[in-house]
Amino acid sequence: MEQLCNIEGAVEEIVYSNYANGYTVCVVDVGGDMVTATGYMPYLSEGESVKLTGSWTTHPEYGKQFSSSYFEKILPSTSGAILRYLGSGIVKGIRLATAKKIVEEFGDDTLTLIATAPQRLAEIKGITKTKAIEIGNSFAEQQGAQSVVMFLQQYGIKTSVAFKVYRRFGRDAVTHVKDNPYVLASEIDGITFQTVDRMASAMGVEKNNRNRIMAGICYILQYNAYTKGHTFLPLDDLTYTAVNMLEIDTAEAERAVHALCLEKQAYTKQIGGKDAVFAASLFTSETLVAKKLELLCAEKPMVKDGDIDALIQTEEEQMRIKLAPEQKSAVKTALQKGVMVLTGGPGTGKTTIVNAIISIMKREGLSIALCAPTGRAAKRASELTGMKASTIHRLLEIGYNEGDPSMEFARDETNPLEEDVIIVDETSMVDIPLASGLLRAVNPDARLILVGDVDQLPPVGPGNMLGDIIESGAVPVVRLTQIFRQAAESMIVQNAHRTIHGEDPVLNGDGSDFFFVNRISAEDIAHTVAELCKTRLPSKYGYDAARQIQVLSAMKKGLAGVKNLNAILQESLNPAEPHKNEKTFGDTTFRRGDKVMHIKNNYSLEWESTTSDDAGLGVFNGDMGFIKDVDVLNKKIEVIFDDDRLVVYDFNQIEELELAYAVTVHKSQGSEFDVVVMPIYQAAPMLMRRNLFYTAITRAKKMVVLVGKKESMSVMVSEDGELVRYTGLRWMLEHSS
Repeated sequence: MEQLCNIEGAVEEIVYSNYANGYTVCVVDVGGDMVTATGYMPYLSEGESVKLTGSWTTHPEYGKQFSSSYFEKILPSTSGAILRYLGSGIVKGIRLATAKKIVEEFGDDTLTLIATAPQRLAEIKGITKTKAIEIGNSFAEQQGAQSVVMFLQQYGIKTSVAFKVYRRFGRDAVTHVKDNPYVLASEIDGITFQTVDRMASAMGVEKNNRNRIMAGICYILQYNAYTKGHTFLPLDDLTYTAVNMLEIDTAEAERAVHALCLEKQAYTKQIGGKDAVFAASLFTSETLVAKKLELLCAEKPMVKDGDIDALIQTEEEQMRIKLAPEQKSAVKTALQKGVMVLTGGPGTGKTTIVNAIISIMKREGLSIALCAPTGRAAKRASELTGMKASTIHRLLEIGYNEGDPSMEFARDETNPLEEDVIIVDETSMVDIPLASGLLRAVNPDARLILVGDVDQLPPVGPGNMLGDIIESGAVPVVRLTQIFRQAAESMIVQNAHRTIHGEDPVLNGDGSDFFFVNRISAEDIAHTVAELCKTRLPSKYGYDAARQIQVLSAMKKGLAGVKNLNAILQESLNPAEPHKNEKTFGDTTFRRGDKVMHIKNNYSLEWESTTSDDAGLGVFNGDMGFIKDVDVLNKKIEVIFDDDRLVVYDFNQIEELELAYAVTVHKSQGSEFDVVVMPIYQAAPMLMRRNLFYTAITRAKKMVVLVGKKESMSVMVSEDGELVRYTGLRWMLEHSS
């Protein structure tokens, strides 16, 4: 464990300061020694005195530095020190000449007077009453931020997070937190319920405190939503979890659920004979999606049936193809219905149908928006159709509210999308909050076409929109099953369909694109994966190891898990060299040229296109790219993502990046790679599933290489029992009025 110590001195220079989060690099005069200090020190200015708690570090380029974990401003108490403090310009409205007048008049009592009776500054010539109040407000803002930081630091809350609290609640933050510390868990991104619970306990809050129990139940609902995909929990399951986690009795838990419902923070419905408890936001999202789908499902025939046949025949002639009966059915449905779901595995012609629909609708004068959940999926959709595609977030013109971590879209029911047809690719990835945002913005007169493979994994986030819609029977669905001749030549396609039917893949055939390398131990599996990526596949087939080959693993941990594989692959494919700048964060080193993934939705992160004049906000969980540069001097990392967006990260934002030479199968959804290399080993039962294996192998365009034990592969292929995911959309669609 690092040894904490204190330093104290005056701030001589602010080298760098990020107003948004308070991260600061400064030079502090500590008894005549100039010390470079780094850390979250909001509202720090030159001339201030500080006490810092932290540890000494050695920077590879700048040498010895002090990394501050906690800081405290020390207000000057003598006239001379006060003059230097105010003369630095730290308080808005005061410069050196004015500072001299104020200190000459009020002496050692100057700061006390500014804090308690700033109107008296108007006694000095040149200071109006309005300016005096402004000076008092500026001083109070600084002291308010400091008081929040110091109050929360005593409970182990980092300065960076404390600064968010101040930005959210302002000067009254301490009062808010004392009244109900659990408000931090619901309103401040980066503070967990467990952290707040420890803090509240230290403040003397009892276990049966009403605010505690209600916040705990909200946490249980949110945790299950974003780790297991549930949009609701059965009341019995919820109360059982709450009783054990919060150490309360069942009656207290049930009373808290009732109180949450009265305050509209939660909703209950009878689903399948059980009481289902929804977090308010997810209930609202699923309800909106169900109602909007019902509204959109109205008949919207473009032309008469006979004319549709003529349109399809013209399209076949132009595309020089002959559509199969089920493909024609899909095109007809799209031209007649307000909503259609198009689903099917690889090689069944989804792209052909989408291209035919786009072509016909364009000829009929309809405007079309093509979108997908991720940048990589949108880029792929654009390449396959030849028309511009965007992420759903960009289509909805995502914005950002300071202090609010949730999504905010410019497009909604008051400002709907203008296109006549909205086509969504990779719909299996769309979680219910994003689906709600999209459906909210679709014009009631528009058509909606949802394209996706329902046999893939459900979304990482809450809900199961595509599966629920199909199972409800409330929306026209065309499921493609026929594999076409050209696609049937690929063992990837054949094996994907064998997997759907619970049959083991055919391996290592002549001229195959689907291989299995037998290895027993996890260590041998990891070593072979690295060897394949670095040497065997590039030398034999000419693949670019980092850009064309993607390693997919079921798990994060373990020798054959993502974390260890990334360390091995980074060393193999992008080793440290003198000319490559790098930055170490925790136990991960980020180096120029590294393949990386953004792992947390960040709606405020700025980007600009490297191929056009486009710019905007928002980088999302699962976006992949490469590190262009690590700027050690300015403490920044530049990343170019697959859709040509350049994003500049401050070093304090590195926690939002991970190495991506290897990624989990869940994170690969919506992506397509030339080559997929997948370690096969015994993992947790919840990961040994058919849909996970199927999703992994269908990410590959040209080749699949499995490394491990065939028995483990057979277990995955045979396990089709779906993990329970509690969602309300199917029920709402089936019971819509």
